[in-house]
Amino acid sequence: MAILLGMMRDRGRSPEGERLYDIKPYYRGSRVTVIGAISQDKVLATKVLGKSMTGEEFKEFLKEELAPQLWQGARVVMDNLAAHKVAGVAEILEAVGAKAIYNAPYSCEFNPIEHLWWSLKAFIRKFVPKTAIAVAQLLKIGVMLCSSSQLRNYFIHCCYCPC
Repeated sequence: MAILLGMMRDRGRSPEGERLYDIKPYYRGSRVTVIGAISQDKVLATKVLGKSMTGEEFKEFLKEELAPQLWQGARVVMDNLAAHKVAGVAEILEAVGAKAIYNAPYSCEFNPIEHLWWSLKAFIRKFVPKTAIAVAQLLKIGVMLCSSSQLRNYFIHCCYCPC
């Protein structure tokens, strides 16, 4: 997931019959990349990068953050991002007994973590973060607020059978 620093809500609310006024300054912040993985019960791992993700950084995330959380027979669903398809990704997952599954191109609606990213982005937008540290802190709070029933619903919505 990519987050632009300084992003804010597009819409607001006001009492009926009154116009809403707010200041939306022109602020084009830098991009922060967030990598993560979820299961039906919990968020397994997240990592905030201050730049775009490369294949080597993705493999490092798999080795250090995700692989220790995986179990025998786990399936890791990924989209077709070039960084997800570098040499060595399948070997890292197979070393812990997991298997990589790639979604069809342009089918983010079948990837359960996309639903989590949408809700976390909406949460982060409320606070208009201007630094990567602020994004990381808001991300931790957003993950703590995410329940296991929400995660299960994301899997059900993406047509994965709940276990």
